[in-house]
Amino acid sequence: MQKATTTANILNQSDIKSRNPQTKEKQRICEQCATPIPTGAELCPGCGTYVEHGHCSFCDFELEEDDVFCPDCGNPRSGITCPHCGTLNYRSFCSHCNAPLNDLAQEAVVDSSGDPTYVAMQSLAITLGTIGQTLENHEQRQPAVLDKYNNNLLAQYSDLLTSHAPGREKREVTTTHAADEKAEFYQKKAQEMQQLMDSLKPEEGITPQMQRNYYSARKLPEENLRAARYATGWMCNYCRCLHRHPSECVYKELGGKWIFE
Repeated sequence: MQKATTTANILNQSDIKSRNPQTKEKQRICEQCATPIPTGAELCPGCGTYVEHGHCSFCDFELEEDDVFCPDCGNPRSGITCPHCGTLNYRSFCSHCNAPLNDLAQEAVVDSSGDPTYVAMQSLAITLGTIGQTLENHEQRQPAVLDKYNNNLLAQYSDLLTSHAPGREKREVTTTHAADEKAEFYQKKAQEMQQLMDSLKPEEGITPQMQRNYYSARKLPEENLRAARYATGWMCNYCRCLHRHPSECVYKELGGKWIFE
């Protein structure tokens, strides 16, 4: 889910549209970096600059030409620099690290803390992390067992002669069976996680900006994902790209879902 890959996909679609003889709209070019702007995009896919200057990028309120701050939400027209990673943003959550950047984002975070679906997702991520760690420990022990067979011929025969010791074979079979059961249980829980993510639904009628905040506030913590040996990505319905966060998508409209893979 590299940003460069996402940008390349978006630009490729833009190039296809520009070469389509049925496309009559003149190709827009970013004033900052000269990158072609895809039709319908509000952010430049090259540098992230906001290109829809007539509306607030944070709440979509219509702005006057001389407005420095949005009269409705109070956010700066020039964007907000993330205090954690230094990325300049025109959305309430950082497009690079997903940090909440303003009051709108903080409200979404508070709202997510009381969402039963998101709470269940966090709990399930911890469960997956525990099972994943157990499976990882089991996998790490396997090479150590196999390596001793490669030392010398004597080691191989020695292990062969002792392999039929009472209870040893039973223990190995039991351990393998238990690991297989945990792996199967792990996959089942992973499917449950995706089902929970699919069930996330913002309120009907809210703006695309508020929808984006809703989903951004419900991204699972990275530490839980590392333990679970999984990653999440935002599958966008508009450019069909897999983003790190909803705020990374250059389109104003929001449509998509979290993917657990």
